[in-house]
Amino acid sequence: MDEPADDLLSAHVRALVAPRPPGEVRAAALAATEAIEAIAEMLTRELRRRGLWGSPPAWLGVVAGRWDEPGALDDLRMDAWLECVVELRHTLAGYLQVHPSITPVIRRNIGFFVTRRQKQHDPVGYAVFKNLEGAILDEVEEGGLALAGGERVRNDSVLCPPPRLQEAEQLVPLDGVVDRHRAALAEAGAALGRRSKPGKEAAQRLLRALSRAGHGCFRMGALVGILKPVARAYAPVLPADDPAEPLVTRPGWEDWEAFEALNVLVRARVTGQRRLVELWDTLREAALAEGPAPSQAELAIRFGVGKSTMNDDFARLAAIVRKIQAELNRRPALAVLPRREHEP
Repeated sequence: MDEPADDLLSAHVRALVAPRPPGEVRAAALAATEAIEAIAEMLTRELRRRGLWGSPPAWLGVVAGRWDEPGALDDLRMDAWLECVVELRHTLAGYLQVHPSITPVIRRNIGFFVTRRQKQHDPVGYAVFKNLEGAILDEVEEGGLALAGGERVRNDSVLCPPPRLQEAEQLVPLDGVVDRHRAALAEAGAALGRRSKPGKEAAQRLLRALSRAGHGCFRMGALVGILKPVARAYAPVLPADDPAEPLVTRPGWEDWEAFEALNVLVRARVTGQRRLVELWDTLREAALAEGPAPSQAELAIRFGVGKSTMNDDFARLAAIVRKIQAELNRRPALAVLPRREHEP
């Protein structure tokens, strides 16, 4: 990132840990807005570098069709700012005492942040990449494959048969790989979706099949893009009838005032967290319609997110509702909270 943004982030970190006079609150808020925009730029670059910009945002737990939709990055950039800057502000401030630039550290933190989100919200896709990465490194060490453009395996890495390394700039499309290697893909599909020794071995067999077929140089991201849907096809299917207790239920006539008070307070707490706002509104509307509450599986499909993401959102929303009810000193009768398996 350019120098002005670097100065902005450094000043922002110092401001986070410094005592602030009341008159500087507005200026600090404006600085935070600019810092969040700088984080969003870093995040966008990281997504593009990993080849994730063209992938469904749901793979990182974001409710959107495409990354370039208005507001698609809103939740993610806030989470990145909180995890990579705010929660680490004292450590970052200490770093600034001996280093002039905070940018490399924050950029690295954002890389770790994206990796965590991939592992949490797209475990199958993450496993495919890591299995393939391990298989490639083994093949390179054994001399069966050459890695052009550096020693680290990335989505933009170019893979070549060693005798054809000089052809690294002449990439061969992988469009026909599925048809030509259907048997090898079917064999690999069940193992690729879990990061394991069998998953790496399956990826290695596929790479060797490509080599035997005389395939030329290709980009890592192109192969990952083919293998992810194959692995997902063999992943366990989300059950349509997965039961989930309702997070909010329709009140009796005597509880309407309290019900609306709860609604106002919950919405105030989740402002700026688009997924939670949409989840709360969906559950509230279902309760008011007096119909059956949608299951978490149904909600995961409706919102285009993974089951683990929906479980996390339910847990976060449940915690907010519990806290509000405690503050109102009410019994938890207005909302039936989801029970975790380990709870009695």
